[in-house]
Amino acid sequence: MTPHTALHGPSRAFVRRCTRQALAALALAAAAPWVTAAPITLNLDVTFGNFVELISNTQSAFAPITGSFTITFDPGSNVASTSSGLTVHSMSYAPASPWEFAYDALSKQLSIGGSQYGAGVVGVGTTDIALQFLLDDPLLPTLGNCGAGYACGPADGNSGVLSSAFTQGGQNAIWFAQTGSVVNVEAVPEPASVALVGAALLGLFASRRRRPVAPA
Repeated sequence: MTPHTALHGPSRAFVRRCTRQALAALALAAAAPWVTAAPITLNLDVTFGNFVELISNTQSAFAPITGSFTITFDPGSNVASTSSGLTVHSMSYAPASPWEFAYDALSKQLSIGGSQYGAGVVGVGTTDIALQFLLDDPLLPTLGNCGAGYACGPADGNSGVLSSAFTQGGQNAIWFAQTGSVVNVEAVPEPASVALVGAALLGLFASRRRRPVAPA
């Protein structure tokens, strides 16, 4: 009978070893925005409502503020208030000054707002807005609140009030949101993190082996 060669599947030990390697590579890829300091892009849909003026303890009848942004930045580095990397697609309330954003890499705080006092800061008597987020997971932002280290004036330390607020020109009031939501519509990691996953999969397939079978 003519000798032949057959393709055999990998052993269980081999499969376990490859699985561990693939999982380790995936974990590195998930952490890549922090570890490799690669830029990320966030596409945020936001809603803020139920505004309260804390000095007078007045509830507002303002409609919810909604909007969407795209922001590209390096989450491993501080970003001073800038418009570079920020695109405002829509916003139902806008500052009188141009939009900017800022990011603090240590506290992982992202701020979006007008440039008059810098993103994340508003002053009474102006038409301005400050929206603030926490990026403990760089691709899954959450809403910041006044109990999480933000300076919220009379609301400092009050975790029931969000650290996102707006002001109106000529009025001595700052309106803080009490409810809101933020959704990263489509997380877009840079190619460096995707490449780690691809390398792991290529390594897994390349390591499959052919073993000869002795002639019958």
